[in-house]
Amino acid sequence: MELRCDSGCPKTCANYRTPAEVCPLSPSYSCFCKNGFVLKNGECVAIKNCEACDEQGHLIGDSWQVSPCETCECGENLKVRCTSILCPAPPTCRNDEKLIHLPRSNGTCCDAYLCDANLLSSCKPPSPVACQPGAVSKLKTNDDGC
Repeated sequence: MELRCDSGCPKTCANYRTPAEVCPLSPSYSCFCKNGFVLKNGECVAIKNCEACDEQGHLIGDSWQVSPCETCECGENLKVRCTSILCPAPPTCRNDEKLIHLPRSNGTCCDAYLCDANLLSSCKPPSPVACQPGAVSKLKTNDDGC
């Protein structure tokens, strides 16, 4: 705050857009918020902190996490802009590796994956298959990666 002669109606979040000429009170020498600031709950705050973007009271410049996969931000125009996190595709493992799916931990959006070569070493070699002439043999992978 600063001591100066100004309008008899101190600027607040409720009236900062009202022209000073509308004030019915005479100017007075008193403590007023500095330029660009107004009173809110008895304290001087930047004017941008008077307006909220949403019902939760988020102010210009605030950002918050709606869910593990979505973040929102309050823009200068008092509009909420939300962005979703895009999760990467699982990695492509080499033929001698097994793709391991790791469950999400609390607060994380994307699944985690790991290529592990040690697991396939415990697999039994495939049984020989006798195919009819002209048939094509195919290897099938079980749920355990073998």
